Amino acid sequence: MASTFDWSRSAISGIASARSAVFGILSPITGTLTDRHGPRRLVLGGIIISGLGYLLAAHISNLWQAYLFLGVFSGMASAAGYLPTITTVTRWFGNNAAMANGIVLSGFSLAQIALPPLAIWLLQDYSWTVCLTVIGITVWAVGAIAWSFIKSPPATIDSGTFVKTPSAPADESYRHQYTLGQAARNRSFWTLFTVYAVYALCFQMFTVHVVAAAIDADISPTSAALILTLTGITNTIGRLCSGLVVPKLGKKLSLAIPLGTQIALLALLAVSTNTGMYYSIALIYGFVYGIIPPLIPVIIGDLFGNRSLGAIFGAMNGAYSTGMAIGPWLGGFIFDQTGSYVAAFFIAAGLMAGAFLFSLTVKPPAGQSA
Repeated sequence: MASTFDWSRSAISGIASARSAVFGILSPITGTLTDRHGPRRLVLGGIIISGLGYLLAAHISNLWQAYLFLGVFSGMASAAGYLPTITTVTRWFGNNAAMANGIVLSGFSLAQIALPPLAIWLLQDYSWTVCLTVIGITVWAVGAIAWSFIKSPPATIDSGTFVKTPSAPADESYRHQYTLGQAARNRSFWTLFTVYAVYALCFQMFTVHVVAAAIDADISPTSAALILTLTGITNTIGRLCSGLVVPKLGKKLSLAIPLGTQIALLALLAVSTNTGMYYSIALIYGFVYGIIPPLIPVIIGDLFGNRSLGAIFGAMNGAYSTGMAIGPWLGGFIFDQTGSYVAAFFIAAGLMAGAFLFSLTVKPPAGQSA
């Protein structure tokens, strides 16, 4: 698209920022609707909008159309699919929610493994128009099959994440059931909000710009695209391992250690000069990043209860989407100003250091045991 329309990198990366902004704005709404009506209609709507966005984007001729179809439509689809799915899984599986979320979220990682090579092949042998058309049709076909298996959890799931099965009685520690308004008046909510925002900002800067940074370092486009594939592979492993890590380390360390590791990885990324360095960083980054997403809704459930989990998790995803929106744009802006990504990745490392320190201060609300 940049070659076809002579758009700058910051303009292109702004599409991802628009998607993230829409996702953040709509997430509290879709989370609340999931609490009230269940996930099925929302997820179906997300599948339809997502596929339509890609198909329409295949015929764009202006930048605003790219922002609409690949930014706004994709953000709407993400809010309608991600929040209801993860909220529902967290409610279904109780004490095993981290493991279950990891399995479900590995779907995102598997897409990251499969799509970059497919996209490169379609782009090189055909065109970006064909590439987007194929993706849109695939979204509809695969999404429709997956949607048919979704079931809403039973009402007894309101007992909270300490419940081992959906039908088990409520654990006494879950006498605390916070609404979104009550949770938002607690310091731990905003601490976790900040951590989640920075975590998303850094990773989105990485995913949107790492291939371009590698190509700038004289790595071939095909080899550079493999960076995201490697990240997707270990991201999948990290998400699947999240449920194994949490019982051994506890939730706080399971959050803090991956954040601390990302500080070093982002600093190394700023000075990477060859394929081996990029691949090594991608493998480790994917793994430590993958541990966190299954953990966040479980931490929220532990802190504030499950009854309003959709609304609280939706609001928390406002943090994630804020980071997602800023990260790609910030990386592109710094590149346009300096001509390289060195400063961008060093700034990301500094921000991640702050998130690591913040994560150590998350604690249950007053009067509630850890």
